[in-house]
Amino acid sequence: RQYVLFLLSKIMNAEDTSPSSTAEGAGSEKQLSQPPQQQPQQAKKTKKDIPVAVSIKLCNLFLMLKAKAEVLDAAAKELQTFSKVKENDVYLKEDSLIPSILSVLSKPLDVHFTTLLYLSGAIKHLSEVEEIRTDLICRQVIPIFANLINPQTAESLKSLADSTSTSSPPSSTTPTKSTTNTPVRLGQFNVQVTAILRNLAVSSKETKRAFLETGAIASLLAIPIAFPRHNELALNVSKVLTKLSNWKECIAAMSKLPNVVQTLMQMTIDYANDAALVVRTCFVLGNLTADNEEHRLAVAKMNGVDHLLKMLAKYIQQDTYGEKDVGCGPLTASEDEKRRPAAATTAAVPSSEIEQVMVKLIRLIANLAISREIGPQIATHPGIGSLLKLVQDKTMEKSKATQQQQHEELALNVVGAITNISFYFDTPGNVIIARQMEIASVLVPLLVDENEEAAIEALR
Repeated sequence: RQYVLFLLSKIMNAEDTSPSSTAEGAGSEKQLSQPPQQQPQQAKKTKKDIPVAVSIKLCNLFLMLKAKAEVLDAAAKELQTFSKVKENDVYLKEDSLIPSILSVLSKPLDVHFTTLLYLSGAIKHLSEVEEIRTDLICRQVIPIFANLINPQTAESLKSLADSTSTSSPPSSTTPTKSTTNTPVRLGQFNVQVTAILRNLAVSSKETKRAFLETGAIASLLAIPIAFPRHNELALNVSKVLTKLSNWKECIAAMSKLPNVVQTLMQMTIDYANDAALVVRTCFVLGNLTADNEEHRLAVAKMNGVDHLLKMLAKYIQQDTYGEKDVGCGPLTASEDEKRRPAAATTAAVPSSEIEQVMVKLIRLIANLAISREIGPQIATHPGIGSLLKLVQDKTMEKSKATQQQQHEELALNVVGAITNISFYFDTPGNVIIARQMEIASVLVPLLVDENEEAAIEALR
């Protein structure tokens, strides 16, 4: 075993053939491998001379034979690098490689933290390939990755990261002072793992059940608290929760977790400028508040009504005037996400992400308005007047049939919110009631709309 590892190390490190580069513990193998002095000097080989397929097989052998830590670090880095190139997928999906990687990740405290960092990065890229993602799901790998973000495991990984030598994270090429400290490395590791869980959170009931049985949802909600202001990490968490919240069993499980609404609401406030994240946190909050009064009150206790209506006003302003400095952050995918097409999601992203943010915000506000305690606060808030402008802008463009169809979901949510708020007709200062004739004139065309749901909402 030691001799095989020694020879493989020499191959992978072909540019350095000096005895000092031999594997520790090889002993007499140094003499066996060293060429006689009288041999003519041969041209120096480099890693570039080794075909990708061979390199991947060698890396797999290192993992299977449990090579020493430094060798595993190098092999993991090679695999992570190869996984970035789509053309290498045909070699990376061979039968024995993925089980070898999963075997290492299932015992995270037995290797260097750097090995975990690179191997999780490799699996993240591979899980974006449908064929490999299906294979991973069939292997029932959710418990492995749920364990990696478990708070107890996270504490042990922190100690592991502190004790092992520093190395650049998968997204970097050279280590720097800012990318080799423990908090940054832990953040990078969690980005990889949450991205894997995001890719694996498909519609399969077995997969979603695995999220429930492993306690992964609670662990996911703990991550934004442990890593505040980490945009990429928060976005990954929100994507996983968005997929899971479409399943009633997952929503029921979330509802039982302490501070679930507070965590999601705080994420919405902290990342209010990131439309991609807000649209997802509001989607999950909308599902949680649909028929749960306790959750509605939890949102209100965080001054949620004021926060949500102010955010809505900012997104309406950007939608209307196209201004980029009114509170909306980057709307495009990160460079890392552009390499491969994103895994399928349950919440489809339409052409206008800003409009989808408004849809989810208004739906959440409409759910809050169901509460007799919160409804009057919403009805008298000055920001609620912006709903009227939306109705006018999105439903009165009868000459633009395609555009009207595009705004259909938004118009339905606006009318639904107005209906809920108008219930508090006897509340002094109700903005909707104060402008009831103006609103009625806007709603009349919807009575003959081809969409039956729109006509019913207008009648209500």
